[in-house]
Amino acid sequence: YSYSASSKYTFTVKNDQSNYANYTASDLCTAYNEPTTDETVLLEFSHRLSNIIIKFQGENLASKNLSVEINDVYTSCDVDINANTYQAKGNRENIVMGEESGNTFHAIIVPQNVSADDTFMTVSLNGKQITLSLNNDTNFKSGRKHTYEFEIKDDKIVALNGFINPWNTEEEEPNNWFEQEISTRTATNNYRTIFTTLFC
Repeated sequence: YSYSASSKYTFTVKNDQSNYANYTASDLCTAYNEPTTDETVLLEFSHRLSNIIIKFQGENLASKNLSVEINDVYTSCDVDINANTYQAKGNRENIVMGEESGNTFHAIIVPQNVSADDTFMTVSLNGKQITLSLNNDTNFKSGRKHTYEFEIKDDKIVALNGFINPWNTEEEEPNNWFEQEISTRTATNNYRTIFTTLFC
């Protein structure tokens, strides 16, 4: 899912995933089973791209008019179902994240590396644009869910935690996580938050 009669093809995620239908349409899943003569075949699908979850906490967030975009990432990949590979390709574009309940946002991107030199995402907070970058290069792998937690204080964003988990289960990968934010700088009404990645 999405269906293709070929084992090799190009898959593209949607740019505007604020629409839930576009979010689910961006979720490439595949399943495999041994050949069988049974009339009923059980297929267990697995997520093949990378999921990003952004969680905010703080007071009166409903009045903050929050929105989030992932910046300048590949939106297409070459898929080889038999080899189970998903190679990013094409142009880089922004992706508008969708909002879940409880000030949580989500988006799906194709597997790729994001450079520490890139502006990873932009948060709109009452019309103010706040850019966030990762301190280290990050590999968004197939089948992984990246969760980032932030607190909003006085229209500033403070990084709390980050986790990388298998998307297909709730099992946590303890060796990849994000520590407290180390610096927040003000520049012409923009705040740039730097994260630190620990590899234990």
